[in-house]
Amino acid sequence: MSWRALGGGLFWAGVLQLQFTAMAEVVNAPAKVVTTGPEIEPVNALESPRQGFAERVSLFPEKEPTVTWLKFGNLLLSPTYSQSAMYDDNVVGQTADKQKQDFQLNYSPRLALRYGPTRDFTFEGAYSFGWHDYASHVAPHYLTHDGQGTLNWSRVGVDGLSLRFDGSYQQTGNTGVLEKDFVAFNRLHAYDFGPTLAYRLSKLAVVLSYLYSATHYFQHRNVVNDFASTAATALLSYRLTERGLAAFATYSEKPTQTARSPGDFHTQEARAGLQGTYRRLEFSFAVGANSVSYAEPSLSAKTRPGASAGLRYVPNRVISCGLSADHAFVTGALTGTSTNTVINGVVVLDPTMADRITLTTSWQDESFETLRRDTLVYDVRYNRALTRNMKLLAQVRRTAQDTAQEQTPRQDVKITTAMIGLTFGF
Repeated sequence: MSWRALGGGLFWAGVLQLQFTAMAEVVNAPAKVVTTGPEIEPVNALESPRQGFAERVSLFPEKEPTVTWLKFGNLLLSPTYSQSAMYDDNVVGQTADKQKQDFQLNYSPRLALRYGPTRDFTFEGAYSFGWHDYASHVAPHYLTHDGQGTLNWSRVGVDGLSLRFDGSYQQTGNTGVLEKDFVAFNRLHAYDFGPTLAYRLSKLAVVLSYLYSATHYFQHRNVVNDFASTAATALLSYRLTERGLAAFATYSEKPTQTARSPGDFHTQEARAGLQGTYRRLEFSFAVGANSVSYAEPSLSAKTRPGASAGLRYVPNRVISCGLSADHAFVTGALTGTSTNTVINGVVVLDPTMADRITLTTSWQDESFETLRRDTLVYDVRYNRALTRNMKLLAQVRRTAQDTAQEQTPRQDVKITTAMIGLTFGF
């Protein structure tokens, strides 16, 4: 399950990449089968590493499976079915003396669609239903719903002006035991939606976005953990050279409503920096500040410096490398305020057009007033397109989280998971 927007986010992938790519033109034709191969998507090594760090670390997009699209004029449909088995040596996320292991079986049908009546107006969406079954009943079985859609209008009246609407809905019975801003093994649903308006004129680019997101728990006892936020972000970018060096500045406002103490809060983030390319190297860095203020009058506002940087190097078609770092003062609905430092490194190997190996290592340091938490993740993934309609995925992940709190014994949690699965197209 993806939690890319549950915190409201700053859509750094769009902010730093400055790309609003329209879906490929769909040509009118009678209904037929269209096959697309496992093309390598553009790499975004500058994506913010903060969201969902403990359970999901990725600088590179997943390699698209070889998939068959059923074509009906301007409409493309792609039904798929995925099944996987995963071993987890610490399902409940406890210290070594309390670990419980189990096998999890996962089943998920999915339907994706693309609709493009014109080159400038497109819609893309997908819905998947999942059932997750623990073999030894260490944790409750649960189901998931995951839907998302994007409506893109690439020329709104004038050249250079584009409008995009994004929305998603997610429902789950478990968010992962190390996701501290959510209550594990409790059913919740989350949704977000909002527009993004972009305008480019020669060397200048302006992007404005608005995102509303909300998280609600089904059980009454968890109502206190519900929260909702609205994030408004502005980006101004100016290309300094023809080779792609650009200066940019971003500003974000994000009020959050929550029933937990100390109540509602309001965060701001401002960054300014440079991004560009030099031969096969892409780079970006920015500096700025983060601040938080509270609705509770007795609490004073806080401001701390922040910085981010990213590198991406692609020497050839076989190997890609990425490194990103982010230092920020962040506020979570359940976790409160902390100073976070995150470093992500990724190596992607594509020995053939059908294979991809992804090696990831990530480290995060969170410093609260009376608590400090370090998280280290190693992740190895292997993707292979077995046939035109079948993809294999294997993954091994090791997560170690150490928590030190004043006058409390140190808590060390280690989790190892191994997964293998198949995705079938029709």
